[in-house]
Amino acid sequence: MIGFRKILFALIAAFLLSSCSPTIYYLGEEYGRTRMVQVFYDEQHINEPYTVIGRLANDQKKQYEPEQIKKQMIRKAKKVGADALVFSDLTVDRLQHEREDRVIVKAKLIKFH
Repeated sequence: MIGFRKILFALIAAFLLSSCSPTIYYLGEEYGRTRMVQVFYDEQHINEPYTVIGRLANDQKKQYEPEQIKKQMIRKAKKVGADALVFSDLTVDRLQHEREDRVIVKAKLIKFH
């Protein structure tokens, strides 16, 4: 019985932790996983030729950590094989029927030539 309680507790904890993280949406091409992704906030700071391979966006209500969203997007960029990501937009929408705001972060994923 103790083993069942431990397993149940672990499953509940895993569910609660996963439901707190932001949802990341990706639209674009996929390549082999990369180990390192450069981070930019302005495309003008990129000094080598590149191609935009996709776009990321998150969906998260007010209870968010900007650093957590950034880490999740970098993790996704590595998974799809991007060499860099450019954060391009931050929007905060006040929702009429809810007490929370919706925070949307967008980024472009790029591959260097």
